[in-house]
Amino acid sequence: MKIRDMVFKDFRIALSDRAVIIELMLMPIILMTILGFALTISFKDYSNSESIKIAVVKEYDIEVEKKQLLDMIPIESNIDINDIDFGDFHMERIFFEDFLGNNDLKEIIQYEILTKENALEKLEDREITAIVILPNGFIRDTMINFGTSFRNVVDIEVIGRTDKNISTTIVEEIIKGFSDILNYNISAKNTFSRIYSREGVEGNISDHIKLITERISNILGTERPELEFEQLNDRPPMNSRAYYSFGMTAMFILFGAGYGSKFLLEEKRMGTYDRMSASGVKKSTIVIGKACTIFLVGLTQMLITYIFSTIVLKVQWGEFINLVIIFIASAFTVAALGTMLASITYHAGSYNIANMFTSFIVQIMSVLGGSMVPIEVMPGFARFASKLVPNGLMMNAVMKNYYGYGMEEISLSIVGLLVYGLVFFTIAIYLLLKEGRKVSHVKRVNAKADSV
Repeated sequence: MKIRDMVFKDFRIALSDRAVIIELMLMPIILMTILGFALTISFKDYSNSESIKIAVVKEYDIEVEKKQLLDMIPIESNIDINDIDFGDFHMERIFFEDFLGNNDLKEIIQYEILTKENALEKLEDREITAIVILPNGFIRDTMINFGTSFRNVVDIEVIGRTDKNISTTIVEEIIKGFSDILNYNISAKNTFSRIYSREGVEGNISDHIKLITERISNILGTERPELEFEQLNDRPPMNSRAYYSFGMTAMFILFGAGYGSKFLLEEKRMGTYDRMSASGVKKSTIVIGKACTIFLVGLTQMLITYIFSTIVLKVQWGEFINLVIIFIASAFTVAALGTMLASITYHAGSYNIANMFTSFIVQIMSVLGGSMVPIEVMPGFARFASKLVPNGLMMNAVMKNYYGYGMEEISLSIVGLLVYGLVFFTIAIYLLLKEGRKVSHVKRVNAKADSV
């Protein structure tokens, strides 16, 4: 029997199996349709989203810090503390009125002042997106930075929700912009001070602090923070229908590997494996035939989900030639994985390994690979792990193709898939050769019957 005949036979049997049609062909279509429409809100266009709600936590006490500043003035100095007007340098007014109170910024961010405990509770209950913490020493250290040649570190902390990475990043960048403006003006003041000292200009540099702070207020009160949403490579933003079309495709080809993992043991238990071996069919021919069958089943799965999602769900997968290469590499990896599992199952003489793979391991790989939950909302370790599983590599390649990246950017994921395939095939060959040596060392007893 030739490999071609064996593949045709097994593939025809697979397509005639009702369980295969339902589990491997229909289920991904059903799930991508349900999830694609049910989770539309999770993939909404952020350029048209409502304002981001945040909480601001003040860990400082402004009156205490004013007193600390006054206590820093040496007794022997000629400065009259009664002449000091903190109203000229009111960082609270600058931050809350000139910065967060900016009319354009209010369209993006809505804030409320809370204690840290209340803010964390609201963050956990998903009532707010992020917390901005103004640290202890915020007023004191900022004024020292502007009024002296010393530089005290002022760290404004942002705590955000892991399921709102984009919104949290927007908040972080806006707060970073505020800090950058402060640092710019502090640097300008220090440069101004050095020029005063070098040129021997008469007067007190502190007289110019008011001008600098007025400049900060003017910048924060009049300059608009520009947040522009541009399409990557002129491609539409990812929507739920596209994402779950990719996710379910990457997930269910793993079930195809699970289906193929039972091939060899089924052949053995039905007696066809031994009959084919007795008829002169090499074991390598049988194994290659099974691997090719798994390859074709996986490729058929991907083509069906591609056609359905393109025609019915209106999903744009990107460059077709790149997609064909991704599908072939993915089917190769799945065929290798199925063959390795088939070798382990055959070696163990039990379907337990195959059943554990389809009922447990596939679920874990699906979560790590991003088929269940978008990768960008997962913790950092999970996003890293997504690059270590075959379906995660396929998802990464398909999504890059969706966003219009060329083969140069996609090739790393494809190479990863091929490497996985070679490793899986190597393990499968080793196990089958080991099984072959085991059989060849079985002691044979020749029985001779006496003629009557």
